[in-house]
Amino acid sequence: MNDINTEELLQRSKWVRFIFMAFYAFILNIAVLPITLILIFIQFLFHLVTGSHNEQVKKLTDWLISFFKDTLDFLTYNTEAKPFPFDDNIDTQVENKEDQNDPEQVNEDISEEKAPSN
Repeated sequence: MNDINTEELLQRSKWVRFIFMAFYAFILNIAVLPITLILIFIQFLFHLVTGSHNEQVKKLTDWLISFFKDTLDFLTYNTEAKPFPFDDNIDTQVENKEDQNDPEQVNEDISEEKAPSN
């Protein structure tokens, strides 16, 4: 019961994952959190001065939040997929997010549903 399985300890894939986990934990603490705090302050300034938010800052913070969530999922073993830039399916994610954020596409889909069929 107290036997240590040395094969499990020596699996290369586990040590590679550990290196990625250390890398992403370092990136979260050193870069992502401070940048997010700076963007929060910049967005507040835009809201204070103009009365509305800045769309470019919003898009950047949305991406950072998505990166933060993907990284936490990887670090807590909720997924085996590595976050950006080592993500294998980055093209599919970009296409899906563009489809979700395209209001013209949504309006076209709605108008097609409402159109009477002959």
